[in-house]
Amino acid sequence: MKTKQVIYIAGAGALAGGLAFVGSRLALREGVRQKIVASPMYAKARLAADAAALVGFDAGLPTADALASAMVPLFSTASPYEAAQDIQQFGRESRFWPPAYKTSSLPYGLEMALITVAVAVAGRKQGQIEAA
Repeated sequence: MKTKQVIYIAGAGALAGGLAFVGSRLALREGVRQKIVASPMYAKARLAADAAALVGFDAGLPTADALASAMVPLFSTASPYEAAQDIQQFGRESRFWPPAYKTSSLPYGLEMALITVAVAVAGRKQGQIEAA
């Protein structure tokens, strides 16, 4: 085989591997988003956040899409469980918290309660969500 052919084959293999990796991350992200959307806990937290917004408080609770996208970055090997632990430890300062939702006008205790609900939903295994 000529050097040029080897380079083409290696390049095609690298491209296929990269596309497979990104595809798997997109599938994982969609799975996390579906868990969040299907959770009654998240629905209640979202309802509370929307009610707080009606009286002028910004709860800063991210949408399911934004939270899933932040917890499963495409070009990372971090798992959603690792992201959930990081968010539980650092709250809104976590690198896995969506940037558009870094601020809130709620008291710290209530804010952390909402964060805990959002993270608990996203970080649970499928069998644990139905039990919640």
